[in-house]
Amino acid sequence: MPVQPEFQSPQPPTLQMPAAPPMSVAQTLLSIFIAPARAFASFRDAGAFTPAAVRFLVAAPIIIAAVVAYNVIYPARIGSGNIARAAIEASPRMANLPPEMKERTLQIAQNPTFHVINAVMTFGRLVLILLASLPLGALIYWLGALAFKAPLKYMQALLVWTYATLPPTVLWFIANVVTLFVSPPTSNVGIATGGAGVFPSSVGSLLTIFTVTTLPLPVYVVALSAFDLFEFYGLTLAIVGLRKAGRLPWLGALTTVALVWIVGIVWRVSTATLVSVISR
Repeated sequence: MPVQPEFQSPQPPTLQMPAAPPMSVAQTLLSIFIAPARAFASFRDAGAFTPAAVRFLVAAPIIIAAVVAYNVIYPARIGSGNIARAAIEASPRMANLPPEMKERTLQIAQNPTFHVINAVMTFGRLVLILLASLPLGALIYWLGALAFKAPLKYMQALLVWTYATLPPTVLWFIANVVTLFVSPPTSNVGIATGGAGVFPSSVGSLLTIFTVTTLPLPVYVVALSAFDLFEFYGLTLAIVGLRKAGRLPWLGALTTVALVWIVGIVWRVSTATLVSVISR
């Protein structure tokens, strides 16, 4: 009898799931507020320079505009003369000056030329610090990913840093502008330091309101300012971002973000200590 060929059942067809379309810039900006995990996951496809640069160049100006806008609104609401007078009265060294010298100092502060130079220096410093913090923070995230052998490129780390900073900055701007118009600061210290924010979102800001009566701010108050609601919100977003975009383990993402936070505290304390020594 001829040998019959063995019957082989046909292979079942494989179900090919269509690839998810890439997230647009507008969708990313919306998702980072309402679905941040989806926004950060989309950065896996933004490893090349051009798509990452486009998303960065959209989000970074929003961050800078929010910070600069508040520093324009604050003196317009309080008055630059009132801010200068409050700074003088809150400083023990300046408060003991004769009234004539105080008035002369105020006149110099309100001089149009001095006012323009001071505004340029203030806004220039703000923009410079913000522009420097974005690539430097991304560098730390990228190095943290390398330490944990995660496939995170530098441009992706830059996106994680920028988009983890965007929502807290926007909410910080809204909260401080509303507080500024509803309940502006009344104490000399509050008026003098209100350019950094008037919404009491940190332990340091609460201490400033209830316990601090002179400038410069104590070092411990500056250190406790790092325990801030908006800052913790940004740190949480950064952990999610490193997890989703860089596939870091939870321990790696938490360690990297905590390192950045600690470096920030050391920088604030060092600056406050230097100012305190100079002011003596």
